[in-house]
Amino acid sequence: MTYYIESLDTVVPESDTEVVLVDVTTKVRGEQVTVTNVAERRYQKTGEVVFDQKLDDERLEAVYRAYAKVHHLVYQDEIKLIRHKIGISQRGFATLLGLSRASIEQYETGNLPTTSASRRIAMLRNVNAFIIDQLFAVSDQTVYSRQDLRVLMQWHNQVQLAVERVRPVRHADKIDFDFEMPASMLPHGAETTFEVKTDGNQIILRPIQ
Repeated sequence: MTYYIESLDTVVPESDTEVVLVDVTTKVRGEQVTVTNVAERRYQKTGEVVFDQKLDDERLEAVYRAYAKVHHLVYQDEIKLIRHKIGISQRGFATLLGLSRASIEQYETGNLPTTSASRRIAMLRNVNAFIIDQLFAVSDQTVYSRQDLRVLMQWHNQVQLAVERVRPVRHADKIDFDFEMPASMLPHGAETTFEVKTDGNQIILRPIQ
């Protein structure tokens, strides 16, 4: 493999270059971001920085990941994990969240999501069936593929089953609810409080986020 040396306007073999670890500071969305121990290729004779596509991509990812961490943005690997856990396509995931398919594709390949998009995606971080079903209910269900509809209806059926299992136990001044629910339907590591409304004889149970 050869590398182009701009100052010499020539190419040199890889053996004439070396990879060193440096600290890099660059701007992301107008903000200075510093990452440490980033690999950089240099020409050994002069110390000139040499363009290396692979290392350049790794540096950009490190900078974006650092920015995402500081600003609590979901990043590409987490976005993919959430979508895969739900079990739907990029188009279905975008429709569920009210985002464009192009945006989801870009986010999953390393582009930083906007703050608002990140917040919407983060709502599904715990893959909560109630939240999935609520988003599904208000989304445009005509654009889902058959497979995505099948998966989302399975989540919907889980919620309906959980609600049907509610058994009210009446006390003098309150109603307690005793019901079973799969642990995967609740936020991880936290208790969920439910808002209970009545519509005639029907009990409507919704999680309070």
